[in-house]
Amino acid sequence: MAKYKLTEEYDDILEQLLTRESELKHITDNGVAVGIVASETEKKKGGNLVYADCRKVSEMYRLFTPFDFIITVYEPNCMHLSPNQMKVLVFHELLHVGAERTDKDEVKLSIRAHDFEDFRIIVKRFGEDWNM
Repeated sequence: MAKYKLTEEYDDILEQLLTRESELKHITDNGVAVGIVASETEKKKGGNLVYADCRKVSEMYRLFTPFDFIITVYEPNCMHLSPNQMKVLVFHELLHVGAERTDKDEVKLSIRAHDFEDFRIIVKRFGEDWNM
């Protein structure tokens, strides 16, 4: 069974990215709240390590939390990552946050799928050797 904990360890990275990165402007402009939790357990999918994931909080669960999205960092898988690699990891997860204004001026939230644009943004912002 997974053990999760609330942590402020990633708050500085989250705040820096949300205030400095133009690719994440849709999050702050639409008042979307993102929180980060840490998992003390390892996660694998298809035999590969999962370092983090991003989930949209359902409407019902938003009664219990102030967050619209939660990023889970699987700490046993991230132990060897440098501070810069952690920053890229959180940035990558934030690229999954979808927030668009509708015709009725409401914010529609969604999880954005991976695409090649994500990788282009990461390489453009952090360079080809982003994982060094």
